[in-house]
Amino acid sequence: MAVYTKHSQVIARCTQLKQLWAKRDRKIAQWYDTLSLVDELEQQHMESVVVNDPRTFYNTALHLLAPNIPHRIPVQGLDKESIAWASTIERSVTSTWRGLDREYRRRGRKSWMEYTVGLLIATGWYAVLCMATKDKLIAETWNPIEVYPDWDGEGLTSVAHVFGIGATQARRLFQRHNWPFPSVLHNKDLTVYDLWEQTDEGVINATVIENQLVKPARKEPFEEIPIFVGPAGGLPDDGPINAKRRATGQRAGGSRVDWRESVGQSILATNEGIYKNYNRSVTFLQQILRDTAQPKYWEKSRGANTILSTEDLEKRGAIFRMGEGDDLGTISMPGIPVELTSLIGSYEQMIQRGALPNALSGQVQNIPLGLMSQVAAAAVQVLGLYHKTTMGLLTDIDNTWVKGVTSGVFESESLIVPGDLAVDDILFDISYPISIPGDLIQRATVTRMIAPGARISNTTALDLFFPEIDDPQQEQAQARSDDAQTSPVFAMLTLISALREESQLLRKSGNNEDADLLDQAGLALIGQIMGQQQQQGPPTNGQRPPGEVPASGLDPATQAMMALMNISPEGQQ
Repeated sequence: MAVYTKHSQVIARCTQLKQLWAKRDRKIAQWYDTLSLVDELEQQHMESVVVNDPRTFYNTALHLLAPNIPHRIPVQGLDKESIAWASTIERSVTSTWRGLDREYRRRGRKSWMEYTVGLLIATGWYAVLCMATKDKLIAETWNPIEVYPDWDGEGLTSVAHVFGIGATQARRLFQRHNWPFPSVLHNKDLTVYDLWEQTDEGVINATVIENQLVKPARKEPFEEIPIFVGPAGGLPDDGPINAKRRATGQRAGGSRVDWRESVGQSILATNEGIYKNYNRSVTFLQQILRDTAQPKYWEKSRGANTILSTEDLEKRGAIFRMGEGDDLGTISMPGIPVELTSLIGSYEQMIQRGALPNALSGQVQNIPLGLMSQVAAAAVQVLGLYHKTTMGLLTDIDNTWVKGVTSGVFESESLIVPGDLAVDDILFDISYPISIPGDLIQRATVTRMIAPGARISNTTALDLFFPEIDDPQQEQAQARSDDAQTSPVFAMLTLISALREESQLLRKSGNNEDADLLDQAGLALIGQIMGQQQQQGPPTNGQRPPGEVPASGLDPATQAMMALMNISPEGQQ
């Protein structure tokens, strides 16, 4: 096992890992500047334009990638007992996610999903500490720019989490973990070095705050480092191609190539250069328009006093007095180049190819069916890499929690696995569609045109149109219950039950005469129900056909409903 007995050793290892990802961190900062709409062309007394395309692209992508996702276990091929057990696990995991969202909101963050996916598409990376402890299921999202991993051919070998905390938070952290307080704890931000490593003996963890080793390296009860960290988007090379490029030369500007800055990329990376050129071109056009509206002046004067002044030029209705031989004029500005507007149009087309089509923002009306399918396909293609990464991350987190529950590590909930069921048979497989507005309706319309008899199940329809419904089957059962309550038979049975209850109250008060009237009214209603059922026709060949009125005069459904309401055909309750 690696020996980390001094704070300097932990800091040195974390610093080493941090330096490996220095160029990646610089790229993340540049992408975030683009997302933040930083005005790099700003100059005093000059026009500058920053288009909002990066932010609108990010907002739309976040909306499509972070819906209300149902966490479900595939139950095809399982028996009823296993399905019931899987439903219990699903409810437990869903409850944990809701609690996690509440915790994030109390900490001044967005919901877990919005925060995590937002970092994923903004930086091209994800980092989540995930584990099951004795009393808690944990999925803590870390900012990727503070996480520095290292892999070998077999998996994750090291992770350094280097971040800053305030003095107040540090005190709470020391108290919660029973760590020894430092001799001097100033009211300033402190740096935390949290190191995880995979060794031959197992997983170890060591923590340093400032220059104090608060948690010496010790073995943790995990088979693997309990951190999900990795890239999204980006390029496939993880070193070999980069080594060849480095051997053949350097990039323009003298900086060496590094695969770590491109293995994971922000969703804005494709259009990063186009956004900058587009801003320059629109800024140039804006400056020409300003110079046309506020031209530069020249004056010819024989006297010592100037005719024009900046203050007078900005006044509406200013009057300029000139003497003999004096003259004023404007410096003619060149016209707007035709090529400039054409170039801006080309940039707009390139931006759309690297981002989401404008049709998703409602800028195109009355889209034909075929074109809408192309728009949806383009959106799925742009978001696909981040969509798959998100589904994989959620699947890994849910299954980590399931193993923690079934193995008994998480003691707050005890779930006994059915005897003939292997734990690996009940695992989450998170999958959700990218719901493009209008696409689903148009595809359904085309399907009915091509195959009029085609249909999908009610459960699938609810999944597609109402993904926020956690249990579609329960929703259908509730709908059937609502239908039953609106049936005429149910209304009559409800009235009979109400008459019986009122009759009992009258008898208790000594008003037997009115109570008898209510009983007779109830019997009359029961007679109406029996009469309606008997009018359905006599039995055939002395036998009662399936589903017809039984010997009692009531069909099975009515009998069951009357039994639930404690009403007998003879009028006794």
